[in-house]
Amino acid sequence: FSPCWWGCCSKGCHVSSMAAATHMHPRNSDDDATTPAGLDELQSAISVPTTTPKISSRNKMLVIGFMTVACLAALSRPRHHKPSLEVVRHYPTGMDGDGSLEDETTGGDISESESSVGGEDRPKGGNLVFTSAGDHTNLMDNWTGRNMNYDVYLAYYGDDDARFAMYKKAFRWVVRRKGSKIGNFHHLVYANGTDSSLLRKCDRVFLLDDDIMFDRGVEDINMMFRIVRKFKLAMASPSFDNRSHIMWDITEHDPEPNLLFKYSSVVEFNSVVITRKAITKTMQIYNTSIIGWGMPHLAVCANNDGSSQEANQRSYAIVHAVVAVNPEVRTKTKKRELMKLKEYYNRRQIWEDYAKKINCVPYVAKESYGSVHLPTT
Repeated sequence: FSPCWWGCCSKGCHVSSMAAATHMHPRNSDDDATTPAGLDELQSAISVPTTTPKISSRNKMLVIGFMTVACLAALSRPRHHKPSLEVVRHYPTGMDGDGSLEDETTGGDISESESSVGGEDRPKGGNLVFTSAGDHTNLMDNWTGRNMNYDVYLAYYGDDDARFAMYKKAFRWVVRRKGSKIGNFHHLVYANGTDSSLLRKCDRVFLLDDDIMFDRGVEDINMMFRIVRKFKLAMASPSFDNRSHIMWDITEHDPEPNLLFKYSSVVEFNSVVITRKAITKTMQIYNTSIIGWGMPHLAVCANNDGSSQEANQRSYAIVHAVVAVNPEVRTKTKKRELMKLKEYYNRRQIWEDYAKKINCVPYVAKESYGSVHLPTT
């Protein structure tokens, strides 16, 4: 209790106005502005003269005793601190004890009722990457390599036989088919919801535009699947840095150390990992006239639980542990591949008309809700 005793005992125990104001009530900037109980009464009870008279030995002991009681009262009173400005770090149930994301080799933490059908057609790890690709992409250099914990389904819309043969050799499922990524997925993998669809054998699907590239290639794709599984997300997209065409502020990469992801109200569909359950719900209300535009909002419309806002705010995420590049245009052609589709310039109106028809909110507000970090060591 030296701060309390010092004001009364130092320099022959002279009581001054400075001693009363400073040493009787020590503060720091985080303390609540309210004076601790007992000190107001103590300060008003002590008459501080304009001079500094000597105090007798008897009175000295009384003052010291009085000060000790006041200090004990102040120290025993709970302090009220201002709210911290630091980001709250959540460590959801299911994360490893050491905070790491272990290698995913069995398909993950999913309930038996939601587990996909097994068999020879099941993609590795229950993870499927689906894309529609043409002749002007570098995906072979970025998406393939050792330790791939996924298989790739590629719908080839180009006309180069040699390239098609190269894709056939590299990936497990390759077909020739014109059309958009989502349209081709609906036809080939969802297969109109039939029991024989490949989708029934998947746990998660990564719907990727063929020009999306990752800083760490296969490692980042594996990480996206792992995070969605580990944190039981319905949908997640990677973050994009300043090399990219960034449409939404919430997708811009945040370099904060140990940041895994931020929960969000909606995710981009140019690169989304989505669970089998969530994509099935989305495909059930999808219309083949939709060309990209509106897909993020359609997915939210299909999957939001109207009875639980909190659950909705913990279902979708932007993953900042993974950085992807979404180019403005093709490096070689200086154009977007979607422009080849017949209704490209009408796609916004097509979506808005369809959203109104099925009573969906056409554009979900783009918000972030909270962050999840790896614990620091």
